[in-house]
Amino acid sequence: MTTFSSILSDSSKKINENTENLLNIALDYAKLGFNVIPIRINKKPFVPWEKYQKERVSCEMIQHWWSRYPHANIGIVTGQVSNVIVLDIDGAEGLQSIKDYQLTIPPTPTVKTGGGGVHYYFKHPGFPCKNFVKKYPGVDFRGDGGYVIAPPSKHASGTHYEWIISLDDEELAEPPEWLLELLQRQSTTGKLTPEDWQRDIPEGQRNQELTRLAGSLLSKGIPAGEVFTMLKAINEKHCHPRLPEKEIITIVESIAKREAQKPKKAEEALQNNSIKPILSCLADINPEQVFFLWKPYIPIGKLTILEGDPGIGKTWAALQIAAAVSTGDPFPDPKDGTPRDKREPAKVVFMSAEDGLADTLRPRLDAVGANVKNIYALTGRSHIDEKTGEEVQEGVTLQDVNVLREVLEKLKPQLVVVDPLQAYMGTSIDMHRANEVRPVLSGLARLAEEYKCAVLLIRHLGKGQKDRAIYRGLGSVDFAAAARSILLAGQDPRNPQDKAIIHVKSSLAEIGPSIGYQIQDGKFFWTGISHLTADNVLAPAPREEEKSAVEEAVDFLEEVLADGPRPAKEILKEARNVGITERTLNRAKTQVGVIAKRIGEQGKRGGGIWYWYLDCQDGNLNKSLIREPFGNLNQNPQSLEPQGFSGYRFRLPHGNLNKMPSNP
Repeated sequence: MTTFSSILSDSSKKINENTENLLNIALDYAKLGFNVIPIRINKKPFVPWEKYQKERVSCEMIQHWWSRYPHANIGIVTGQVSNVIVLDIDGAEGLQSIKDYQLTIPPTPTVKTGGGGVHYYFKHPGFPCKNFVKKYPGVDFRGDGGYVIAPPSKHASGTHYEWIISLDDEELAEPPEWLLELLQRQSTTGKLTPEDWQRDIPEGQRNQELTRLAGSLLSKGIPAGEVFTMLKAINEKHCHPRLPEKEIITIVESIAKREAQKPKKAEEALQNNSIKPILSCLADINPEQVFFLWKPYIPIGKLTILEGDPGIGKTWAALQIAAAVSTGDPFPDPKDGTPRDKREPAKVVFMSAEDGLADTLRPRLDAVGANVKNIYALTGRSHIDEKTGEEVQEGVTLQDVNVLREVLEKLKPQLVVVDPLQAYMGTSIDMHRANEVRPVLSGLARLAEEYKCAVLLIRHLGKGQKDRAIYRGLGSVDFAAAARSILLAGQDPRNPQDKAIIHVKSSLAEIGPSIGYQIQDGKFFWTGISHLTADNVLAPAPREEEKSAVEEAVDFLEEVLADGPRPAKEILKEARNVGITERTLNRAKTQVGVIAKRIGEQGKRGGGIWYWYLDCQDGNLNKSLIREPFGNLNQNPQSLEPQGFSGYRFRLPHGNLNKMPSNP
C-alpha cells in the first residue's frame, strides 16, 4: 500500500465520534487493505486469529464476527498481510525514551491510545519484522504476527482510541532509519550485542547509536566509568566526525541516572556465580486470558486427558470433537447441554495407533459429518538412510519433538488428538516412572502453548480401584498432574446405552457438568446434560462381589420358582448359563426348600418330567400348582406353556397325573 484513497473520506473524523457503528468502520479498514479482527476489552481476540497473519479476512467474515460481537473493539493485524508496522509508545516512559535516545519520528498516521500512549503507523519495509518489547523503556513494536487496537475502540479505562493524525491527513511514512537498522539486526541475529556496534557510525547517527550502546552496557551492571571509556574508544575509532567528549559524558550521565532509578535486578546479587538462576519478576509478566476450544472442558495451548474403559466410546467422542473443529459446528453448552455458538472451521491432527484410517476413522468421521479436508493423520516419520540412500519410514512418538513441531508449523491445527497416549510414549519410556514421563509431557505442553493448539490425550483406565477418578488412568500420576483438564468417559451401570463425558479435573476453570452421549447404529450424538458422576460409573455393583456362590444360587432359585413349578432340566440349563454349577445349585436347593417331583407316564426305565417347586407351594399339586401355571391338565393338552416362563415349550406325557413318584 503506497497511498490511501479517500475510502474513509469523512470517516476518519466520524470514527472518533461514532462508537456504535463499529461494523462499518471495520469494513472501511478492510477496504484500505488492513486485516481486522474482533478484540475484547482486555485486548484479547474473540476468535482464533493466527491464520490471518498470512490470509486475508473476507468482508463476509467481518460481518459474521461483528454480528456476533457487535460491541467488539477493532484490532488491526500488523505485518506484511496488512502492509503496516506500528511503533507502540507506552505513556510517559516511552515518550521520555524518545527524548533521551533521540529517536526521530517522521510525520505518519498516529493514534492516541486509550491508555495514554501513542501508536505510530509505518509502511512495512518488506523484510521479516519480529515483534519486540522494551528495546527502549516503554517502546514496543508490532510487526509480523502482531496486532494493535484501532480507533474508535474502547479502552478498559473507559477512554477511546483516537486518531491524532488520520489516514486521510497523512500517508504511511517509511520507517525511520534507526528503526530499520534495529529490525534488520533483529531479523538476522535475533538480539542485540556489543559486537553490533563495531562499525563506522555516520554523522547523523552518532548520538543515537552511542546512547543505545550506553543503555545496553549500563543495564548489564557495567560501571559508568568503564562505559564512558568504551564509548570514548568507539567514538575515536568509528564515529566520523568524532563527537565532543562532553557530549559522551552527557550521554553516560543521563542513561546512568535513568538506570539508577530502576529497581535492582534479583540476579545481580548472584552475578559472580558460574551457575545462575533464571528469574522472572512477575511485575514484568503480562496476565493472559485462558482460551478454550470447548469451555470449560478443553483449553487451548494445554494438555487435556480423555480416559475411560475400552469400548466405552472414547475414540468416538474424540472423533466427534475433531469433526466439530473441522466444520466449526458448536459443542454442547455446559449450561444446558444444547449446542450453541458456531465457530470458525480449523484443522485437526489425529494420531491413531489402534484404529485403521480406511476402515474405522474415515467411516466414523463421515458418520459424524466431519470436513475431512481439515483433518490430517500423522502416521509416522521418514528419513534417508545414509548407507543405502533410500527413504526409511518409521513410527512416530511424542519424543519426536522436531517432527511434531514441523507438523504444527505447517498445518497450524487447532486440535491434536493422540489415541491412545500409551502407544505414543515410546518403547524406552516406563509409563509408571515420573522421571521418564514428565519430560515427554513437558515437551508436548510447550509445543501446545507455542502453537496455541489444544492437545487431547486418550488414555485407558487401569484395573485397580483408586479413591479418586483422576488416579484411575494407566501410568504415573504425573499424567494427571501435567494435564490441565481431565475428562472421564463412562456409562450408566443400569442403562449401559447412556454414556457421558464427566469432568473430573480442571485447573483453569470451574468443573463443568457431565455431558451425555449415545452411540447407536454406527452414529454418535450428544444427549445433553447427564446425571452421571465419576462415582456412578466407577463404583462396583453393590454386594455382587461380596455374595458367595451358594447365596447367588439361592437368589436364583427363589427368582425362577417364584411363579410355580419349573422343569428341573430347564432350571439346570439356566443356572449353567449364569455360571452356577449343579453342585452349588443342589446345596442352595436344600436351603431354599425346593421339592422335586416327577410328573407323567412312568415305565420300566422311568418316565415323565422332573419338576422343582418351593416347599411353601406344596399341597394339592394338581389343583393349586399345576393348574395355575399350566392350565387344567386333566384336559390332556397336546402342548402347554407355563406362566412366568417364555421361550420353553414341552409336551406332557399321558398318564395319571395324580400319581406322584417319590422324591429322588
